[in-house]
Amino acid sequence: MICFPYDTIDKDVIDSAKKLRAISTFSVGYDQIDVKHAKKKKIRIGYTPEVLTEATADLTFSLILDLLRRVTEGDRITRKGDWKQIYGAYDYVGVDLAGKTLGILGLGRIGQAVAKRAAGFGVNVIYHNRKRASRKIESLTHAKFESINGLLRKSDVISVHVPYTKQTHQLVDMKFFKKMK
Repeated sequence: MICFPYDTIDKDVIDSAKKLRAISTFSVGYDQIDVKHAKKKKIRIGYTPEVLTEATADLTFSLILDLLRRVTEGDRITRKGDWKQIYGAYDYVGVDLAGKTLGILGLGRIGQAVAKRAAGFGVNVIYHNRKRASRKIESLTHAKFESINGLLRKSDVISVHVPYTKQTHQLVDMKFFKKMK
């Protein structure tokens, strides 16, 4: 069976396919599949964990640039014709990224790819992970390990790249925001 992220492959679907041997999804995750039931029936699960790493990192970094440089905001003002109302030469240039601190919560595949992009912009990268990354990964990503509280205190921008699990559900809440710089 081939499915997409928006398909629900629950116990009923699995049980209705009497000769089912494998379920493959066109997605990084497989939350939509009842994995426990599939395993009980000895059905293999396939997914594509690395297919979107680079695209996700590119989009993440473009959103960081958009936020700091106010690109979308400037575009809206220009399209409305309000660009004549800008009072200062730098009103919509935004903020320099160079020299800022990027905190990455979760230095897995995507977090590492974001960190590598940040290095090219002269950004200081700190990260927090359940388990500290190897020295090799820290060297390749130019990232320094921090406690989660240290990351929140020191970061100008925080990028979250953790899997959605029971442990990470509501990880980013009001207490999280109140600890931020």
